[in-house]
Amino acid sequence: RGLPAALQQRPPQIAAVSALEREALGTLHANCGHCHNRSGHQVPLALTLAQRAADPEASRHELLASVLGVHGRFRPGDATLAIVEPGASQRSVLVQRMATRDPQRQMPPLGTRHPDTEGLARVSRWIDHTLADTSARTGLTPLSDRKEP
Repeated sequence: RGLPAALQQRPPQIAAVSALEREALGTLHANCGHCHNRSGHQVPLALTLAQRAADPEASRHELLASVLGVHGRFRPGDATLAIVEPGASQRSVLVQRMATRDPQRQMPPLGTRHPDTEGLARVSRWIDHTLADTSARTGLTPLSDRKEP
């Protein structure tokens, strides 16, 4: 009820290579995109997890570029882990932060007492199955490997 006509005629889409990826990107958008976005008021880590209705394919590309091969400040133990390691969700910082409720490490940082097990499963399956070959298939260069002009 009350949905603008433009949204009824052309509902927002999340660009994805599969239904599994669409579910994972939707989960990240809904739970993380309010902080991790391109608004200019970013949290200390420049992740782009929000989807933009005006350009869903560019949103997908930005999200992948901001997580593939990028190392954050979070270091579990002595390890230096990638935010997302394609094919290895358990070695991905994104999954570890979503799974913990340690108040200094949990994501999202507020308003949750328990991890979103369904959302965590979606994101883990996406990393393990869909992202295993995404960087090779798309030719995407992770931010950490880019040369500054």
